[in-house]
Amino acid sequence: MTVDQSLKSDTFGKINYNVSQIGFGGYRIYEKSKEHADALEYALLNGCNLIDTSSNYTGGKSERLIGNTLKQMFQQGKINQDDVLIISKGGYVQGENLAIAREHEAQGHAFSEMVKYMEGCWHCIHPDFLENQLQRTLNNLQIDSLDIYLLHNPEYFLTHIKQKHLMDPVSAQKEYERRIGQAFCWLEEKIKNGKIKAYGISSNTFISPADDFEFTSLERVLEIVEAITPDHNFKVIQFPLNLFESGACLEKNQACGTKTLLEFALEKNITTLINRPLNAIVNNKMIRLADFDNINHKLIMENFSKLQKKSMDMESRFKTDFKIKWPKDSDLSPANRLFSIPYYLSSAFIEINGWEHWDYEKEYRIMPQIYEDVNDLENIMPTDVEWQEWVVEFSQSIFKLLEITTTQFKTSKHAFAEMFCQRLDELEPALKSSASLSQKTLRILESIPGVNTILLGMRKRDYIDDALETLKKTPIQDAISILSSISQEELIKQWN
Repeated sequence: MTVDQSLKSDTFGKINYNVSQIGFGGYRIYEKSKEHADALEYALLNGCNLIDTSSNYTGGKSERLIGNTLKQMFQQGKINQDDVLIISKGGYVQGENLAIAREHEAQGHAFSEMVKYMEGCWHCIHPDFLENQLQRTLNNLQIDSLDIYLLHNPEYFLTHIKQKHLMDPVSAQKEYERRIGQAFCWLEEKIKNGKIKAYGISSNTFISPADDFEFTSLERVLEIVEAITPDHNFKVIQFPLNLFESGACLEKNQACGTKTLLEFALEKNITTLINRPLNAIVNNKMIRLADFDNINHKLIMENFSKLQKKSMDMESRFKTDFKIKWPKDSDLSPANRLFSIPYYLSSAFIEINGWEHWDYEKEYRIMPQIYEDVNDLENIMPTDVEWQEWVVEFSQSIFKLLEITTTQFKTSKHAFAEMFCQRLDELEPALKSSASLSQKTLRILESIPGVNTILLGMRKRDYIDDALETLKKTPIQDAISILSSISQEELIKQWN
């Protein structure tokens, strides 16, 4: 497979590889989802040849779906392994990783320098933990060598220190840099061993002001790695960039306040990947930069009721067909929690206050618990085919219920999306030829100098088609001026 020239990034920093300007983001990819597998295959066959994932995405299931899909495509001759650039990350300790960390701790050989950030989410970039994570990633992806491995939000160390008031800013930065340097030494060894080909950092605080306690300086990172070896393999950075979080191209936080992150990365020939292009986080609120359908409330509730009844019917089937086979020493809690979701969602329409509140609940409370519980159910009777089919069907009905609930909350933002589209068209009349808010947004972002690849969650074919349509348009001449012109306070007020 060769990448369509209209989709190809002009350069990819020090990585000698031609990649598409839109990359497949694996954040919400679930192993058992046929829709997600089909979307990945569709994206690859249509020129999106960069895949980004992480060991903690859906508890490792993102990596496993990607590995399974790629293996099947390789075997069928649809693509070659050299046609795809795969990126994964390590550092988060959640789900399966947290269970492993706790088991090590219980056995008396805990991973060193573990940051116990919060209940259910730890963090670690010590080589001992990264060794464990990299091998798990390679196993999940079913490959022997990874193209790029990133330290995943190492600034969690600084966030933890700040919350607990454990160190002064100077001492905290010094320790932060020591830990990064220690990880870099290990990563250079993995290069020599052929386990990875290049490495870098994914950090949300690359874009922060230089005096922010949690700031990650690309300039200092390069000084650290160059002190280890001038011939280093630090080649990639990843960070948020969207129409609201525009620090990467507006905040002069590099080179003594004379350059932005993107300007400095371009000067140093560092590859840039941007995430959250359509999901801005502003003042702890999520702003979705995409169109919101104005769907009839009655139709939404009719569809919800049908799916709710199906979920309840499947619960009844569980009680008649499977509960009798349930192993005596196995906990029923995962099943009971999943059975409670249809009832909880009925009340969510009334009790949850708006899109932002719902999106937070779904992403940080509901979805992680569902993935964990479904995984537990799969392991209860792993050789029972009928049981495994039931688990897949039931979990899919739950996911569809969540999707319908999300649709209901999204409809409240229809007016904002229309207003924002109009505002962007006023700032740049050329954007009128792009049909949707997501297309206008992506078109602006891909026109910014120094942006190599935009990582986009593409769980559905519609998302892929929408993104690819963007790249058929001519670039915007002065995209940065559009970001400078957007009045965030005004738009946030209208969003609310």
